[in-house]
Amino acid sequence: MQNILVSVCCLAYNQKDWIQKCLDGVLSQRCDFSYEVIIHDDYSTDGTREIIKEYHQKYPDKISLILPESNQYSQDVDMFDRCVSIATGKYIAWCEGDDEWTDPSKLQKQVDYMENHPECSLVYTNADFYIERQNRIEHNALTSGFIHSPKNFKEHLLRAGHLAPLTWLFRRKLYVPNTKRDVDWSYSIALDMFAQGDVHFLDYNTATYRIFNESVSNSKTIRSLLKFGKGLIQIKEKYFLRYSQLLTSEETSAIRYHTYLKYLPAAICLNDREYIAKSCELLEFANKTLLVYIIKYRNVLMIPIILKLLYRLKGRR
Repeated sequence: MQNILVSVCCLAYNQKDWIQKCLDGVLSQRCDFSYEVIIHDDYSTDGTREIIKEYHQKYPDKISLILPESNQYSQDVDMFDRCVSIATGKYIAWCEGDDEWTDPSKLQKQVDYMENHPECSLVYTNADFYIERQNRIEHNALTSGFIHSPKNFKEHLLRAGHLAPLTWLFRRKLYVPNTKRDVDWSYSIALDMFAQGDVHFLDYNTATYRIFNESVSNSKTIRSLLKFGKGLIQIKEKYFLRYSQLLTSEETSAIRYHTYLKYLPAAICLNDREYIAKSCELLEFANKTLLVYIIKYRNVLMIPIILKLLYRLKGRR
């Protein structure tokens, strides 16, 4: 295939119930340019890989496969990075195996915008969110008030908001390789795009995103929640250094403080002393002496018990 303009990266793992809708949505795109589809199957065992191979046989000139012989996620390998490393398109699009593109003109509209706006690094759109826990669909979730999407680098670094990655189209030349998988690789990529150009929202609906009861960022356990929080902290520390010219020392301190305190209740429940000590250090620097004393006497005040009950009410154990 010649003159590829867009490379669509698809990550799949044990998603046999959704992978066909995902690939049908990608392959139904109506464009006046050529695009390729790169699928990374992370050693699925439920039949997903066999379905992917069938699609490859039907579309051998459009689909490329990455089929490792062991699970890469468990080895902290960045599978998305592997897809991008063999991509040839000017632009990268993303659709995971349990997501679905519902607008056949999605890529065409986004490419048209990017071609006319060279200052734009990434463009994204609205989407419907299927929420498994409630068995309902939140229509146009990015404008309905359901989620808050960040508007710039500093806001995204602070809040780690949601930008519906399944709707993204971004410039491949701005992608920063990351051989070791971050806990949330979409967060890292969006930070790079915010730092290097304009990130633009197109307010039309192109996809359906599924929120499952248990996922990396939507965990049922306190332990997994804290693990995710620590992963976000690692990402933020990396980006404090990578784009230090975009932040003042006060802004860096404020973001660090906000993030540590957000996951401090989970650390208290699990008695993670290292995390608690770092949080107290930040509290003392912010002159929050009373909070430091409360944390110091947390067991006497039965704070871990109270926090565990509150988490349980939210469905976390």
